[in-house]
Amino acid sequence: MPAQGSRSSTLRKTRAVRDAVNDYREKCKRDQPPCWLCGQAIDYDTTDPYSPDSLQVDHMFPVSTHPDHAADQENMRPAHAGCNLSRGNSMTLPELGTTSCDWEALAT
Repeated sequence: MPAQGSRSSTLRKTRAVRDAVNDYREKCKRDQPPCWLCGQAIDYDTTDPYSPDSLQVDHMFPVSTHPDHAADQENMRPAHAGCNLSRGNSMTLPELGTTSCDWEALAT
């Protein structure tokens, strides 16, 4: 049985996954949603795929741990290349931000 990493690499290269990612990328370019990890605008006009502000299609549940969701657009999220690389293969979800009040102090 192949190692898990090589299986996810193989899955990313299937035509179904490539087509789903490309379709999702086109929807993002059309609608221009913000990065799901930091909430900031993505540079949809850049042609430099190595720019940290460029669009990368991120899988909320990593393909390496959830290969059955590789082509599922419900699992895809728009992300900055830099944010996606920082997140890596973790299941960490984006922070909700700063609370407006110290709710724990109010509860006591």
